[in-house]
Amino acid sequence: MKIVPLKIDKVEITNFYPQMNTAEVRINFTDEKEDCVKKTIEIKKAEEYTHELFNEIKQKVKDKFKQEETDDVLGGQVVIKFLQDSDEILGKLERFLKSLKDKTVISRMDKESYYDLQKNAMRMKLKF
Repeated sequence: MKIVPLKIDKVEITNFYPQMNTAEVRINFTDEKEDCVKKTIEIKKAEEYTHELFNEIKQKVKDKFKQEETDDVLGGQVVIKFLQDSDEILGKLERFLKSLKDKTVISRMDKESYYDLQKNAMRMKLKF
């Protein structure tokens, strides 16, 4: 059995497409080395992607540290130990994605250009 410490470092918007209502989110995390997960999400359903992103991080870490078949029953198990509170991570991530969605709605009401909306969204970052 392998216990892997995991820390979420930063969440940021790497690409934003206002006309297609999609954004590419990158989450940087540290297990034993730095790594990241990139995911393209729909802005209208941004909060729904929170658990999906969180599970994708866990699955990537488990796949990376998965050991070969052994005789030991627990030999192939990978346990992820979050160095932060996982509920807090989910809450912050959900608020971050919701703020992106809200900024998009507000900028369309103010009739901002797509360029300004994209520039503002690409500046969004969340550090843990």
